[in-house]
Amino acid sequence: MKLKKSFSKPDRVILFLNFLFAVLLLISYLSAVISPKFFWPLALLGLGYFILLGINLFCCIYWIIRLKRYFFISAISILLGFNVLLNSIGLDYFNKTSSPSSNTHLRLMTYNVHNFNGTDKPGHLPAHKKILKLINSYQPDIIGFQEFNSKNVIFRICDSLKRTMRTNQFYFEPFMKTKWDSTGLALFSKYPITNHGIIRLSNNRDGNQVIYIDVKCKSQIIRVYTFHLQSLKLNEDDLDLSSFLRRSISKPHTVKELFHKLKMGFTLREQQVDIIRQDAAKCPYPYIFMGDFNDTPGSYAFNQMATGMKNAFREKGTGIGKTFNGGFASSQIDYILLSQQFSVLDYQIIRKEISDHYPVLSDVMLTR
Repeated sequence: MKLKKSFSKPDRVILFLNFLFAVLLLISYLSAVISPKFFWPLALLGLGYFILLGINLFCCIYWIIRLKRYFFISAISILLGFNVLLNSIGLDYFNKTSSPSSNTHLRLMTYNVHNFNGTDKPGHLPAHKKILKLINSYQPDIIGFQEFNSKNVIFRICDSLKRTMRTNQFYFEPFMKTKWDSTGLALFSKYPITNHGIIRLSNNRDGNQVIYIDVKCKSQIIRVYTFHLQSLKLNEDDLDLSSFLRRSISKPHTVKELFHKLKMGFTLREQQVDIIRQDAAKCPYPYIFMGDFNDTPGSYAFNQMATGMKNAFREKGTGIGKTFNGGFASSQIDYILLSQQFSVLDYQIIRKEISDHYPVLSDVMLTR
């Protein structure tokens, strides 16, 4: 069938591009359900979800303005990925108040503190005072730290946090040590810690590991895991779009190097999630996952981890859930997930640019 004369050449080009990006958006949804071990390039489309979503929204608006029915192409593509949309954009604008009952109520925080080095340039000035002030303002009951540097010689971060949170209950596991300081994962709790442990994700001396604590909240024991899943090892030039494009032209091998980093990250995180879920399956208590997943809501690793869990952002989040403040790579990679015995009362991303991650805060309640 021939197109009508009123269908201009620009419209034809946009219609072709519309079909293309609608199909790419549909394919991107497969990154949540198909293992990177099977076909890792799918995960790249998952990383580009917001770009593809934005293009398809533009196409919808364009065809509506043009009074043409082709808006349904992108509309259907977007609706078919409604589950990914709900994991990526919080819609709880009209139901933000939930009153705690007499049951166990917890305020949780997860925070990748970037070794307390801040994001100031040049020099990355120490940011421990700003972070302590923020924590003091929100007073979480349990907080999980990633990239936690104790800075024993100069600042004695653990002592400062104990004073700030008014507790002596904490578990710090250093995975990288020097004569001056130690870096690893930490959990601080206002409730008594009855047990703690490590789940090693690799034999490497790095912070991509897991620790957990069992805490006694009133008469109930709860397990809290915090972890830092495999990072992509991206440097500042990788995260700066203009710098990356310039290097891609002058040094084409940098693109290959970036793809190698991404592939390794996708596949290793899948293995790490399997290890954590196997441990949680043996846990006799209600449990919480919180930390730096280093992966987006549309990724295979995140969706495997979230299976059967409550996603605090999805339950009570609003807007785009960006937790990583990293240039054009900014996205949601920090999460709080809870076993089904919990209900989520509130959730917020505290948009303070102290670290390269924003802290994530959620009030939850143990209901059974």
